[in-house]
Amino acid sequence: MSDQSQGLSYLMDLIIGSSAGAVLAAAIDLNVVPVLSSHPERLSAAELGKVLNLDERSSSQFLTAMACLGLVMAEDGRYRVSELSSRAAARLRSGPGSRHGRHGACMLRPTTGRAQG
Repeated sequence: MSDQSQGLSYLMDLIIGSSAGAVLAAAIDLNVVPVLSSHPERLSAAELGKVLNLDERSSSQFLTAMACLGLVMAEDGRYRVSELSSRAAARLRSGPGSRHGRHGACMLRPTTGRAQG
C-alpha cells in the first residue's frame, strides 16, 4: 500500500471513528438507553422523538445510526436496546467502585435535561 493510500485510509478511519463517537455521545447525552429500556413494547422513531424532543426525521436518522453501530435493534420500524447496550449500561450502573471509575456513573445521567428515563 502506498503512503498516499495509507494516509487516506487513516483519515477515513478517523472520520468513521469520529462519527461513531458523536452518535455514542449523543445517545448518552439524550439518555436513549434508559428511555428505550423503560419501554419494553419498543418505540417507533416518532415515539422516541416525542420523548427526546426531536422531530421524527431526526429521530429516525439518529436511530438508524445507532442501529448501524449495534446500539439499538430495529424490528418492523420499532426500536429496542441491543444486548450490547444493555450489558454496557449494566456495567456502567455499577458506579464509582467499578473498574470503569467515576465515568460510569456520569454516563447514565442525563446532561441536557431533555429526557428523563
